[in-house]
Amino acid sequence: METRQKASSGVGVLSLAQGFASLAVAYADPNPNESLAWWLLVGALVCLALALGLWFWPSKQADPAPSAIQSGSDNQQQVISGRDAIAQQGESNIVVQAGGTYYEAREHREGGGWVVDIPPDDLIGFYRSHTTVQANLLFEAFRGKRMRVTGKVLDVIHRGEFLNVHMHTSKIFPSHIIGRFSGEAGARLETLSKNATVTFVGVIDDADILSVTLRDCELED
Repeated sequence: METRQKASSGVGVLSLAQGFASLAVAYADPNPNESLAWWLLVGALVCLALALGLWFWPSKQADPAPSAIQSGSDNQQQVISGRDAIAQQGESNIVVQAGGTYYEAREHREGGGWVVDIPPDDLIGFYRSHTTVQANLLFEAFRGKRMRVTGKVLDVIHRGEFLNVHMHTSKIFPSHIIGRFSGEAGARLETLSKNATVTFVGVIDDADILSVTLRDCELED
């Protein structure tokens, strides 16, 4: 905008100079050159019009960056997700809102992927505090994301080609966590004892009022 104002001011000064020149040619010279005076006057008017146009022409505003917030009421999901500018390097924000609940969690880069920092109690809490419809809206922001859980083994069960590890956290109101492992992990899983403390990373697959289920799990040492 400042550059445009400087340009219009320069053109305006030029128009005034040409206007005074036309007046000088028309009246100061005893034998005025009427044709030259006329064209100087026309040039002055053109420059004046250009100066006014540059000054008043509305400047184009930069298009705002597309919002990551999906419009909606309390019963609709609003999500800001991704590697946003607010997050620190190597982190991202996940913000979700539904049913009057606002929830924010962070993801951090780990190895070749991302791991969300959310306790399983919070995922289960969506269903304990909301209707299933509202809880599903909150939960969908986290489905498909990897998370790390630590707890004590309740059971190890064969489910077709998979092995499910059932465990709970050591909190007052423990969360029931189900980790689904491929058959390749069977040798290690079959050695787990009840109440053994284990940690694994898996992809958030499902949740309800009682439990959280993770798929594609990997047991950590």
